[in-house]
Amino acid sequence: MTAEPFVSIIIACRSIDKDTSKCIQECLALDYHGFEVIVLPDHNEILDRQDVIVIPTGVVKPSIKRNLGMKKAKGDIFAFIDSDAYPERDWLEKAVYYFVSSLDVGAVTGPNVTPPEDNFWQKVGGDILNSYVGLGKFSRRYQITKGDFETKDIMSCNFIFPRSVAETLNGFDETLLTGEDYKLGLEILALGKKIIYSPGVCVYHHRRPVFLPHLKQMWNYGRDKGVLMREFFSIDKTVYFLPTAFIAWILGGIPLSFSEYGHLKTLYIMSVSGYLTAVLVSSLGTEDKRRSVYVFCGICLTHLVYGIAFVKGLISRKGADKWSMR
Repeated sequence: MTAEPFVSIIIACRSIDKDTSKCIQECLALDYHGFEVIVLPDHNEILDRQDVIVIPTGVVKPSIKRNLGMKKAKGDIFAFIDSDAYPERDWLEKAVYYFVSSLDVGAVTGPNVTPPEDNFWQKVGGDILNSYVGLGKFSRRYQITKGDFETKDIMSCNFIFPRSVAETLNGFDETLLTGEDYKLGLEILALGKKIIYSPGVCVYHHRRPVFLPHLKQMWNYGRDKGVLMREFFSIDKTVYFLPTAFIAWILGGIPLSFSEYGHLKTLYIMSVSGYLTAVLVSSLGTEDKRRSVYVFCGICLTHLVYGIAFVKGLISRKGADKWSMR
């Protein structure tokens, strides 16, 4: 790989709307020499720019668009970003450093943080994702942490990996609506490569506003993660079962609160009280206290929706390719 490899930035989208235009604009302003921008909308759209490649795809899943983008790309490195996100100016520079420095690095990712211009309801969604009580260790995806670390999780809104690795694999799983990035990350790790999470490789990602759009997204995430666990389950992945297990305990244990079994009743009440207290403390830690009550409700509903959807993904006989588009 050359000292400054050529990079293909690939943006899958439904249309070139306001958010996509912002993404394109910020990508073109990156502090990096030698890159192209490929945009893949559903239908043919005309841009007043000669430095952007537009490839209409028809109404297909994002995974199909990304695979098509890689086939058309000229880059030594593929950099994926969602159309409702935009990068820091040094996004590519910092990501490419890891590939130039080590042949063991198979992919690089980083945080996708809530943009300051998001509205009130979007920021509530960002607060939920940013909460350790809400998402556990996965909340670090949505905040600027200290130091680099190796990870097993990678998100398509901020996913950079070399052509050499892409050509070894089969690209994104086109049967999945979400979770295709997670699956590709596991396949990269299976090659003996590392996935590096760097807080400097940062993008800003507009949030789904609460409640319905946010919960619909959480449903898709939980359902498709359940589908993937049927294929990739191992002991270290039991963390994905925790929301479902806890929701089962909370809902299934309601009769215990009325039972005569003192120890079980006490255990149940203490666990529910502890959970609600933790959610309350987390929600009160939001930057804008006016959002606290919505964050509290949102965390509880996120756990409930994700937990139920995860079970659906585990047990459903319907193929992942039949899921409706977002």
